[in-house]
Amino acid sequence: MRSLRLVALSVLAVSVAAVAVELPVPVAADTRIGDGQLLTGWVSHLAGAPALSCHANRFSLDQSESLACAERAISDAKPFWISFEEVGLDYGGWRGFVRNADGRMWMVSYDFGSTMKNMQRPQVVTVTTCKRLYVEDAKIRCEEL
Repeated sequence: MRSLRLVALSVLAVSVAAVAVELPVPVAADTRIGDGQLLTGWVSHLAGAPALSCHANRFSLDQSESLACAERAISDAKPFWISFEEVGLDYGGWRGFVRNADGRMWMVSYDFGSTMKNMQRPQVVTVTTCKRLYVEDAKIRCEEL
């Protein structure tokens, strides 16, 4: 498994599969960004131009068109990015999936952290290199290296 976990910093320097990537974090480490802009910026940066945007998807909205977009891009081996809001009782975050023009694939997760009493944890970014991306049970999956 090739995965990298980082606590949010002013700039994240990520080296995955011998590819150095910088992911800008334009906010203080104690700021929570709930609208997905931060992760969306990272995945679109990793995908590069002219990658297909399959959009950032809110938890409460229909995601079927975005999933169909990603599934077409995966089957056609085209660069793309997509992200999803994740919500739980003590969890909030976003997860994105990327394929760049060179065929490299990643899953990027951004956990907002928790400030609940007795359950405090910092914001964490996890970048995982994927051997392949696929759609199963109406979700995108990453087969890790």
